[in-house]
Amino acid sequence: MTSVTALLTNQLMDAIMYYAEQGHDAAYTGPLSIEVTAQVISTSHGPSGSNLEYFEKLLAFIEDIGMEDAHMAELKIAITQKISSSSPS
Repeated sequence: MTSVTALLTNQLMDAIMYYAEQGHDAAYTGPLSIEVTAQVISTSHGPSGSNLEYFEKLLAFIEDIGMEDAHMAELKIAITQKISSSSPS
């Protein structure tokens, strides 16, 4: 975990940046399909909490500042489908 200061929408803000390096970090998975990524996000927890909660907060922030991210939108659909299919009816 690294602390950074980000300049977005002409406002300085503190942020925490997570990253994994190939060959240096057990968390690095390499490229994964949307389906596998959705499964990981919807079920995993890390030292800072739920991956799903992190994803939802990141997506909300991206939408709040008016950004569009096709990959995040695709993940949102896949995650919603994963959660819906695993919920008892």
